[in-house]
Amino acid sequence: MWNPGRGMTRKATRLGRRRLGLAALAFALTACVRRSPPTSPTTALRPTPGATLPPEATPTPAQVKQTIPTPAAPTNVPTVAPTTAPTVVPVTATPGPRPGAIATATPIAVPTGSTIESTSPYGVSFGATELDERSIPALDWAGRAGIRWLRIVFFWNRIAPAPGKLDWSGYDALIAKARSLNISISGQLSFAADWNTSAPITVFRPAQREHYPPADYGAWQTFCKAAVQRYKNQIQCWEVWNEPDLQGFWGGTAAQYARLLAVTYTVVKGISPTATVAMGGLSLGGSPGSLDRNFFAEILDDKQYPARKYFDVANFHAYGTAEEIRQRLDYMRTQLARVGASNVPIWITEIGYPSDAQQQKTPGLQDGPPSQAKWLVEAFTQLRQAGIERLFWFQLYDGNPLPAALADPFGTDGLLDSSLQPKPALQAYHDLIASGR
Repeated sequence: MWNPGRGMTRKATRLGRRRLGLAALAFALTACVRRSPPTSPTTALRPTPGATLPPEATPTPAQVKQTIPTPAAPTNVPTVAPTTAPTVVPVTATPGPRPGAIATATPIAVPTGSTIESTSPYGVSFGATELDERSIPALDWAGRAGIRWLRIVFFWNRIAPAPGKLDWSGYDALIAKARSLNISISGQLSFAADWNTSAPITVFRPAQREHYPPADYGAWQTFCKAAVQRYKNQIQCWEVWNEPDLQGFWGGTAAQYARLLAVTYTVVKGISPTATVAMGGLSLGGSPGSLDRNFFAEILDDKQYPARKYFDVANFHAYGTAEEIRQRLDYMRTQLARVGASNVPIWITEIGYPSDAQQQKTPGLQDGPPSQAKWLVEAFTQLRQAGIERLFWFQLYDGNPLPAALADPFGTDGLLDSSLQPKPALQAYHDLIASGR
């Protein structure tokens, strides 16, 4: 996940996760697909007894800053380009696709009071750019591509920079735009406020202070109540925090997170009983950092707030090799089965691949934007076959233009570039969605 305070520092440490081999993924994830009934023990697709996590990822040096060559237009992935600007689309412009590419979508207005949520498995995330001026025009492209889920982060410290002061205006406009395009929203409630954090006095940076448990859980509860109440007719899915099994995002204990999850779940269900609550997406070692390898088991076994009672969706981030992803999925299913929760849906709320050839690490998929498009289709298809209920691509658009984006290993993950011009991956995503797979 992303935090504007941490920015490139966090992303630069995650370069080593770019090793997902798609050919291997199809084979490795076969062992994770749910089938009923299995024909023999060798084809039984259930969690492996005693499944353990693979070693956590380790950082690698950042890539050399260099502009990639302009790739040849792919033959099997149509391009999409605005009709009003030959090179750069201003962030205030309304994009329009070429004939024969992504068809212009007719926005479907959501009636006041509607709680209808999409059944589509395909979504997209922002890279901590929810309130960026490009976010709303970028959503036009998401709508035209047929993307029906948007994951956004409700930053407590942005909404309430001081006690009693709440500013929802940026989120109001973003949510209204998404819902006008028939895009459903998964809202992540994060992180502590600078004025309400348990961070020690030796931690000075606001971005770090926000990644500790709230000092006052009552104040957190009030914030959650305000968010859920305000958007109860627009949002029916809430996620609690991000990668809490990493010390970099959760400076507390597993027991403290179990309590936070229980408090948040109770708030959401009290206001909107039919809403979905997802646990914070776990790293499970896919992100470099100080990992609590027992975190998931500990929150499930917490005596006061056993986590299984307080989430409807399990959630992890799919970074690493195909085998590592298989092991993490297997581990999550093993832990859920251990507490009688085998049927709980699993989402992947972070997954992506760069469009820059220098940053691409999968053999055979290293020729720039066309490879990003192919990677997306193959990875999503295989993960859906493995039983993942919902997938969110990271990210909708690049934060910075080339060559500056190359300093960030996630800098070219967007379906759009930093000027909101679409990449082949957007067309590929559209075609995947339209295929009904």
